[in-house]
Amino acid sequence: MEIKIYDVIGFGGVNAQEVNNQIDQCENTVHLRINSPGGSVGEAIAIHNYARSSGKKIIVSVDGYAASAASVIMAAGDEVNVFPSSIILLHKPSSAIWGNADDMRKEAETLDVHEDAILEIYSRRMTGKTTDEVKAILRAETWILGSTAVEMGLADNLIDEDEDEEPQSVAAAYSFAAINKKMMEAIMSKTETRKEIAAERDTLADQVTALAATVGQVKADFESANQKAVEAIAARADIEAKYTEAITALDAEKSARAASEKELSDRITAIAEGLKNPAVADAAMLAAGVQNVSISDAEADAAEVAAREASQDDEPTTILAQFESMPHGDAKAEFYTKNKKQILQDMEQANQNK
Repeated sequence: MEIKIYDVIGFGGVNAQEVNNQIDQCENTVHLRINSPGGSVGEAIAIHNYARSSGKKIIVSVDGYAASAASVIMAAGDEVNVFPSSIILLHKPSSAIWGNADDMRKEAETLDVHEDAILEIYSRRMTGKTTDEVKAILRAETWILGSTAVEMGLADNLIDEDEDEEPQSVAAAYSFAAINKKMMEAIMSKTETRKEIAAERDTLADQVTALAATVGQVKADFESANQKAVEAIAARADIEAKYTEAITALDAEKSARAASEKELSDRITAIAEGLKNPAVADAAMLAAGVQNVSISDAEADAAEVAAREASQDDEPTTILAQFESMPHGDAKAEFYTKNKKQILQDMEQANQNK
């Protein structure tokens, strides 16, 4: 089975997946025909390693160009055939990058790793040259014709060209410009994509910064609101404590007033009951300002009879009413002394009438 690699390697052209799938379809021998300006080193290495590890015989023919990364695929052949007009290009890996100095240094280190990889591949073919000699060839960006490739060990056989085959080789050479243009467009597109990614990254960074500021403000607002809530709760607790204290004081005042009212009621009751007892009545009279009431009952009876006789011609009235109408003083005390028994009887009768 014959597999043609007649396009840019990677960057929208021939890729490792396609070529390696075709290698799987071959039985024992794989015929690779190459005419490519190169392209992705990674894709080329993947094809190279897959072909060599397939266990099949790999025969390579360089119909036109095996330039740059395409020469890496060419080096996978167990047998490499070239025409006298075939052209092979060996050079150090290159890339297009956009970024700062750190990005540039990192990319340079990456290119050094790629150079070591392809140096290993070329050195396996060019056994007659040292590693430093192969490095010098890469550094010089060396274009090599078919016959020279055989001499250097890059190719095994030189195919004799006849007149019919030469136009194909020339046509292939002329088509390189279009293929190279396609590859460069792909590279530049990749560079533009990197610029777009970097710009988008900067935009996202600005958005993240703005979001962080918003989050910070929200957090500050929340803490402020939380502090106000804590203060409001504390103020409410203080108000409730004062309210409870006021209610407690009011209840205590009500209890004290109730006790005072009960004490007063008891005193009134005691006084009312005591008035029924002559001794208690005497004490009450003394408390009311009536003096000299300590006379005998006999004297009181005599005074009462005299008072009745003296007042027979007067307007009828009770002794108690007369006593209550008199102002405090010696006259009232003397009247009470004379009419004590009657006054007490009238008081008793008045209480019963109630």
